[in-house]
Amino acid sequence: MVLGGWMLDIPGLKSAFGVVVSMVFMMLLLTALVWWTARELNRIASERQQSDVQLHESEERYRRLFEAAKDGILLLDYDTGVITDVNPFLKDRLGYSKEELLGKCLWELGFFKDVKLSKDDFLRLQNKGYVRYEDLPLETKEGKKLDVEFISNVYQAGGKKVIQCNIRDITERKRAEEEIKFRNVLLSTQQEASIDGILVVGENNCILSYNRRFIEMWRLPEKLVEDKVDTPVLQFVTDQMSDPGPFIQRIQHLYSHRQETSQDELILADGRFFDRYSAPMFGPNERYYGRIWNFRDITERKRREKEREKMLLWQNSVGLLQQSLLTTGTLNQKLKNITDEIVRIFDVDICRIWVIQPGDLCQRGCVHAQVKEGPHACLDRSHCLHLLSSSGRYTHIDGRDHGRIPFGCYKIGLIASGKAHKFLTNDVPNDPHIHDHQWAHELGLISFAGYQLHVPDGQAMGVMAVFAKHPIEAAEDTILDGLSSTIALVIQQAKGEEEREKLETQLRQSQKLESIGQLAGGVAHDFNNMLSVINGYSEMLLREIDSSDTKYERIREINKAGTRSADLTRQLLAFARRQPIAPKVLDINEEVEGMLKMLRRLLGENIELVWKPSANLWKVKVDSSQISQILVNLLVNARDAVSGAGKIVILTCKVELDAAFCRMHLDFVPGKYVVLEVCDSGCGMDKKTREHIFEPFFTTKKTGEGTGLGLATVFGIVKQNEGFINVYSEPGKGTTFKIYLPRHEQENVEIEEKPAGSKIITGTETVLLVEDENSLLVFAKAMLERLGYTVLTANSPSQAIKLAEEYKMNIHLLMTDMVMPEMSGLELRNRITSIRPGIKCLFMSGYTADIMSHNGILDEGINFLEKPFTAEELSLKLREALAVHGTPAPLPASVEKWKE
Repeated sequence: MVLGGWMLDIPGLKSAFGVVVSMVFMMLLLTALVWWTARELNRIASERQQSDVQLHESEERYRRLFEAAKDGILLLDYDTGVITDVNPFLKDRLGYSKEELLGKCLWELGFFKDVKLSKDDFLRLQNKGYVRYEDLPLETKEGKKLDVEFISNVYQAGGKKVIQCNIRDITERKRAEEEIKFRNVLLSTQQEASIDGILVVGENNCILSYNRRFIEMWRLPEKLVEDKVDTPVLQFVTDQMSDPGPFIQRIQHLYSHRQETSQDELILADGRFFDRYSAPMFGPNERYYGRIWNFRDITERKRREKEREKMLLWQNSVGLLQQSLLTTGTLNQKLKNITDEIVRIFDVDICRIWVIQPGDLCQRGCVHAQVKEGPHACLDRSHCLHLLSSSGRYTHIDGRDHGRIPFGCYKIGLIASGKAHKFLTNDVPNDPHIHDHQWAHELGLISFAGYQLHVPDGQAMGVMAVFAKHPIEAAEDTILDGLSSTIALVIQQAKGEEEREKLETQLRQSQKLESIGQLAGGVAHDFNNMLSVINGYSEMLLREIDSSDTKYERIREINKAGTRSADLTRQLLAFARRQPIAPKVLDINEEVEGMLKMLRRLLGENIELVWKPSANLWKVKVDSSQISQILVNLLVNARDAVSGAGKIVILTCKVELDAAFCRMHLDFVPGKYVVLEVCDSGCGMDKKTREHIFEPFFTTKKTGEGTGLGLATVFGIVKQNEGFINVYSEPGKGTTFKIYLPRHEQENVEIEEKPAGSKIITGTETVLLVEDENSLLVFAKAMLERLGYTVLTANSPSQAIKLAEEYKMNIHLLMTDMVMPEMSGLELRNRITSIRPGIKCLFMSGYTADIMSHNGILDEGINFLEKPFTAEELSLKLREALAVHGTPAPLPASVEKWKE
């Protein structure tokens, strides 16, 4: 042994003792080696035993884990891929029995729905040693679909390689993940779709998230928020505020008091309003994650609130204004109050109200009346807009140019005519519909609103116009439009009151006229009887004595006084519409032309008479004598109104009056009319005078210079013929009378020719004369006999009937008074005609109410002679009644004088 050799080599030990010692040493060494070996063997055995126990325990733990695992586990033979074991979870989850799985190769199983395994795939798995599929579809035996995670590993077990496949059901996890994804998408979408700007700041004041609306509201640069640093963003935000101090203090307070929520309103320098809300974000265990900030743009809401407040203020103010209109006051006062209040309430620059007035006024004082052509010609003279109220800035719109506006012209006239019921523009300087852009530009006007003032039935009363330096908003427009209806009703009410006053005046006038008519009728009968005797005898005397006789002039004065008295009575009857008339179809132009020479003599040399007839004038049906009365009375008044030299114009025209025009003129009726117009350049009349000119006995002349019946007569004649009369006059601007006479609708009517000359026609027939006034009976008998007639006289109806029965000869004509004690002239005629059927009849009376039909027109077939009458009038009426024009025969010398 080496060791032993080494020891023997030690000096001094090479002795026997040394050998023994060496041997003992060796034995001890061997003993120790044996002991060590035994101990090691025991240790190894113990460790193996312990290892076996541990292995058993490990296998037991694995088995328990294998059996209890919530993942499905398959054990495969490494070499063949055959399933050697399967845990209960997988078996139960798949719905297969253990026997159905053991001994099968993995690729022989069909529960991996979309994974087709083959032996080659298994070999690749075998070589790789580890395979993982994060999401594989799997189908149970019952067809239920599962999502699984598949992991396979190769390891040593029992001295050989084993493949373990772990299959984890991730269906719920995937559902939870999808739920989380959905929630994230939902939250993100909600955040982006929110009308609020949203900013989320973390616990360290870093920006966690924000939405697009937040960037847009604060007009932030993208780069600024992408950096996720809140300090520059805060600075950018506060720079836009009108007063950032309170907001910064609020932020500092909230970050030091994390539990608090906060809400307030922010006002930006550009006028926008933001509603700001902030709340903390706390998780489980009260962990603070940061703070969310919501910003909502409430600018529009604030605007609407302001509009509502303004609207409420407007409505209250307008309501008070409307209440004030219920108080008493003139139309002008009420309209002025309205325009003043509109200027104050709505802060407008100008407010004007035009009212539709009778269009004929457009001819006098309206500058537009002179425009004959172009878009601003005054074409519709039946309407004219008059500026009755104006408030706000003073401009030339108050002057002559705009005091009256033609109906249907300019914007105001178009609105009034209904072509544009309402008009609103907030761009006055550039709007093509506005007439005067330069004027609007100079005044700085931006908006214009015009409203037709119409009542519920649609009738237009006028126009309200508003100009402002600010845009007129929809709410303002709505209130003004509603107010326009109230204004229209105010105007309608005022006009109604005016019409009522006119009706009351007319009623009083009618009552006065009736009284005068009764007076005239009562006086006329007896008065005309007396005048018949006076005028008749004076006429007879004038024809019998020579003009050189001293008595001639005295008798002529008596005759003239009687004639004037008769004319006065006729005027009274004409005014009272009790004058008998015999209307004929005639041409007024021809009537006027036939009177021109006489009218010029009436006016004198200093006054020019201008005649302007209209061509193709319609015919009218009227008594020609009444046309003469109208013209004479009007021209006499015109002559007296013209001081010194002047001009009077007579003109005619034809018009068709519509309902709108007639609503403006009381008592007018729609239809076609011929207009006879007389204009003078005289002194004119004021309103007070105009209101009384048609009243009987009203005169502006000195005592003794006029009776006051001239215009009253004209008025009565016009009304008697179902016409109308209007007067337009202003002090210093002359006067215009317009007389409207209805058109005679019957076409191709021959106009009766007047007798060529005045002459006395005699006769030889027998006349039965009946008159209860003895003096008149004697006079009439004498005049009839001088005309060549045989006369039978009776002073009562009974005596006349007796004569008719007893007289043996032929009686050709009954000439009777209308009013007698026993019976009227009409009744007497009926009695006489029953006795003598062929007899003709001529009525005479100084008052003709019983013989007249509607409006004083004589009944058809009635022959009438008005008292007092002349010999000429009597002779003509006798021949008309007898319907025979006699041939003049030689007469006695006394009769011949009547022709001179």
